[in-house]
Amino acid sequence: MLLNEGHTPLLEKPGKYSLLNSVKSLSKNPKEFWLLYLVEILTICPFSISVISTTLYTTRILFFTDIQSGLIMGSFGLVIGVMTIILSSLPARFGLRLSLLLSCSMGIVFNILMTLSFHRYIQLALMATIFLPSTAISIITLKLSVKLYTYQDNRSVGYSLFYMVFFTAGGLAGGVVDLVLHERSTLLEPYQQLMITNMCLYSIGLVVSLFMRNLDIGESGEKVLEFKRNESNWQYLKEVFVTARFWRFFLLISLLTVIKSMYFHLTATLPLYVKRDYGEEKHFGILMGAHQAVLLLFIPILTGLIRYFDFYNLVILGSLSTAVSPFVLFFEDSFFMLGVFVVVLSIGEAIYAPRLVDFTLEAAPKGKEAIYLGLANMPNSIGLLVTGISSGLLMNEYCPATGERDCYLVWIFIGLYCLVVCFFVIVFKKYFNQKNEDDVSAEMKDTSNQLL
Repeated sequence: MLLNEGHTPLLEKPGKYSLLNSVKSLSKNPKEFWLLYLVEILTICPFSISVISTTLYTTRILFFTDIQSGLIMGSFGLVIGVMTIILSSLPARFGLRLSLLLSCSMGIVFNILMTLSFHRYIQLALMATIFLPSTAISIITLKLSVKLYTYQDNRSVGYSLFYMVFFTAGGLAGGVVDLVLHERSTLLEPYQQLMITNMCLYSIGLVVSLFMRNLDIGESGEKVLEFKRNESNWQYLKEVFVTARFWRFFLLISLLTVIKSMYFHLTATLPLYVKRDYGEEKHFGILMGAHQAVLLLFIPILTGLIRYFDFYNLVILGSLSTAVSPFVLFFEDSFFMLGVFVVVLSIGEAIYAPRLVDFTLEAAPKGKEAIYLGLANMPNSIGLLVTGISSGLLMNEYCPATGERDCYLVWIFIGLYCLVVCFFVIVFKKYFNQKNEDDVSAEMKDTSNQLL
């Protein structure tokens, strides 16, 4: 390993990356690094519970049609995407702790109000004005926290761990929703029980967030995060919007939004799909549990791929695995083959999700990571828009509540439009993966310093 003049170990080149050494180095991170994963569980669990139960709740309790329910889900995704970008300056301007406290407080208020069972359009308004902004603030703050609480040599492992916790929370949420709503999904009471559960989780998250310090960990050690409260939100955003780098990254993320929609179909489409195609007695939670189990197994294993591939190529590899996964249903439309499809998709997501964050931080200008992370979160939110629209239309056409069904075609068409996107991401790789001149100059300067 090369040393600089101060004899501080420099990062090894990508080809020399050691997963074991990166994992060992996590011990030098501050205690907040570990606390943030606890906060992540306590905020992502209630978010996932709400998302997983939304389709059933809007169709069976609020009596919206399949298409209307899909549009509702899609519009929520659009709101989260916009909110994530607009609110991306909050942690940079006011700190991580305040942002997490605000997010948890809004989550508590939202679930309290939802238990009061207002008119269905008032409930939709509460989701759009309280729950979705709360989610946007939480996700961008948690992702930025990983960056600030890690050293460069263990940051990729930190984000892999972030997604392992994220998917664990999603798996727990799927199991809870399945158990609570099993054979009771047409009654209001179980949904209210889920809302009370969410409120309790957010409350614990609020308490834990009080212990989060506003730190920025550099190679030189801990330092207090410098706030930018004097900088307006618009000024913070405008400095990024005028650069070609931003719009190139924006176009790539817009394409990847379609890929991400496949993952959301597991929460937005799968529960209703299983009930209609295989019967009310089938547990969709088994498939969601398998999804999370595969992710937990493969994320740490596949993190080692960064030794051999750059971040962009790993995003491509994960996207392709995701896009081809539904085609196993051509062989047989059965609950077992649906499980095989979920496993293949999960392997793709295990490659794709953590490395997209790595690629984002590589592309972001220093000091503007929050807005790039907010933009990179767009597939997690706008993907709901694609999911909601396609879910409603495809379920209504091929897997309706009554009449003739060819339910497996729902997943086949989803896979087809994902493959089209993969084609563009591969063909325009040189455009999306190019580095700016200032990045190249910085790399040359770093290399020169190392050699000296």
